Amino acid sequence: MPLLLVLLALLAPNPAGAETLHLRVAAAPDAESSLPGTAVLQAGIQRLFTAEFGASTSLVFDDEQPGSPATAASDPFAQVVLDVSGGVVTVSTDFTRARATRSLVSSVPAESPASLLATIAGDLAFLYSSSRGLSALPLSPPPALVASIATDTLGALTGWNPEELEPVGLGSSGDEITVCFPHRYLTLGPLFRISASTIRDINGQSIGREPMQLSGIIPGPGDQLLLLSQQEARIAIVNPRLGTRQVTDAPGLSALPARLIGRKILAALPGTLGEHGVRMYPVDGGPSSVLHIAASYVPAFDLDREGNLWIWDAGERRVRILTPRGQEVFSIRPLLSASTMQLPQQIAVFDDGSFLLAGSAEVWKFQSSGIPVWRLARIPGRPGESLPSSFDLAANRSDGSFTILDAQSRRLLAFSSSPVGEAARLASLLGRLDSRKQGDLQEVSAFARDSELGLMALQFGELLVRAGGAEAGREAARITLLREKATGYSDLSDGLARDLLYGRADAAWLRTAETLRELVAEAPEDVAAAAMLQTVLASRREVRAALAGTPEQTYWQAKAFQALAQRAYARLAELPASRERAEAAANAHEKSGRYREAAVAWREALQFARGDTGIQRRLALALCHSNDCGAALPLIQDLLERDKSSAEFHYLYGLALIEVHDPAQAIQYLETALERDTKFQLAHGALGEAYLEVGRWEPAIAQLEAAISDDDSGTRHYQLARAYQGAGKRERATAVLRDYREILSRREVEEKDEPRITPP
Repeated sequence: MPLLLVLLALLAPNPAGAETLHLRVAAAPDAESSLPGTAVLQAGIQRLFTAEFGASTSLVFDDEQPGSPATAASDPFAQVVLDVSGGVVTVSTDFTRARATRSLVSSVPAESPASLLATIAGDLAFLYSSSRGLSALPLSPPPALVASIATDTLGALTGWNPEELEPVGLGSSGDEITVCFPHRYLTLGPLFRISASTIRDINGQSIGREPMQLSGIIPGPGDQLLLLSQQEARIAIVNPRLGTRQVTDAPGLSALPARLIGRKILAALPGTLGEHGVRMYPVDGGPSSVLHIAASYVPAFDLDREGNLWIWDAGERRVRILTPRGQEVFSIRPLLSASTMQLPQQIAVFDDGSFLLAGSAEVWKFQSSGIPVWRLARIPGRPGESLPSSFDLAANRSDGSFTILDAQSRRLLAFSSSPVGEAARLASLLGRLDSRKQGDLQEVSAFARDSELGLMALQFGELLVRAGGAEAGREAARITLLREKATGYSDLSDGLARDLLYGRADAAWLRTAETLRELVAEAPEDVAAAAMLQTVLASRREVRAALAGTPEQTYWQAKAFQALAQRAYARLAELPASRERAEAAANAHEKSGRYREAAVAWREALQFARGDTGIQRRLALALCHSNDCGAALPLIQDLLERDKSSAEFHYLYGLALIEVHDPAQAIQYLETALERDTKFQLAHGALGEAYLEVGRWEPAIAQLEAAISDDDSGTRHYQLARAYQGAGKRERATAVLRDYREILSRREVEEKDEPRITPP
């Protein structure tokens, strides 16, 4: 939780520093009433500044600027003046050391006291560090290059033409990255391995390429991908595994960075300079809105794990941290001069609160305080080669690794500060690689083959052949790639079959078999591949039998559905408690008629979404279905108080009163329900029942007669017969009772004749 880690700095102890910074904080006369008191400001600034920057400096608050020339020459002095205008606090800071003064002006929304403290502390730290020379700040070694791949190499895996492999964007999800092409996309695992997602994407695009002209891609929840098109101003939500595609309009969508907030909102930077904020697009459709930000120009932003927005304010050169609702809660000013990186194009936030700024052929990492950690400008193992001036970047927020897309050179570069295992070995090989030497290429190519890194092995095998080496290495790499691809296709096909997606499984098994046939032809000595091919062909025959729909297969399909449901319920139980899990469980219980269990699940969902009208209503209905309407009464009463115009809420309250044996009280609510909606059939029946229970025969007859047309259970017929008897209309009562008995007999026959699936 990066934001929490940053805010914890406020609670840190106050160590003494080697140098004293004298500080005076003052408010403009007209602003004093709108700002926290001086004592509160000083205490907050003291703790925050000391926690992050106090190793070399301690703060002393002075009422006036030191007047002694000796003091002014020996100790730095800063003065912060706060002013308020139009809901914005202006922070003007003057810093003096040895009679030389530097100044900064920052702005903070008036309702953001935590960000105000962080802004003051950050501005002080920046001016203090500038006075001593920002370039003198100690830096750690930059991260190592652990993998690289030319995007053209992906053609050997996918079968796509080279012109389709011109990269335009990059997205990340965990340790996987997804490369976006003009009309294609492809996900790769760590070290550019062929992962399950890789095969999912290839299989999903087997019929044809994406019709939209793509400008970016964002991995969504589950197997979903969000495809962005600036040219067409549209968003396509695709699931390559299921083969689904849903398109929604996104007016004004730009090619600048975009991020997914939760599951349903796409946050994107506007493409016009006049729009100060982040535009929010509902991915399910509907009008977009603008989250306004107190920044003149925003070229880059990211989200932390909590969903907070980290906005790079290019005008004030600092990071503003906002909640998804737009409230600024913190601020970080990186200790980086404007001449070093004039305009960051990328920002990436890690789970520990550290972050990257990237652009202008450099990547910098910073602590959560803004203190720089390292600078990456040269590509390790490539003497004299710098990072490109413009690039896209995708980070793994949990381990700090990241991948750079150099679109101009059509290549991907993966970096890590602490590589382990295969990544460490590759970093070592790449760090001393000389692509002109056959021995170096042979070594890295052999390591990639042994590690089953098919794409990397093929790339270096090609380079080895170009350098005059034997083709054996390249052919061995091709076999490694085919074997990796066949295994991935087999896993995908098996998963589709287990999930009863037989049509897609059949096509996937066919592609698995085609890949294995190619592998067997390339490596006839591979006994395992030949055996795997026979297994795959048998699996495909089973799937095709399922598609044929024989009676025997219908039985086994039903058994498979049951096993699938059991796996789903088991997986659901393993997930951490959440609103989504509780809602899924409640819906499943309701479909099976287990209303008591559904009520328990709806209560759990309500804990995560207090006041949610829909969940509260479903809980009330589940309670009534489980013969516990008494427990539902306060829930329905609350709903009714929030929406007195609702016919349904009046009906539910009246129904609950009937269930708890208070029909006289229920009548007024049911009558109101029918006043709100005269065609409310259920309300007619409930009101007739209430009239019946208090002995008002004629009104009961009128309401129950209006309700019997939808009476499949016979309940309202029986109640109408009772009302006729009470009113002395015995002949009508007898006729309705006859209808009632016919309904019961018909239901008995239907239940007896209901088909059942039995073993073959």
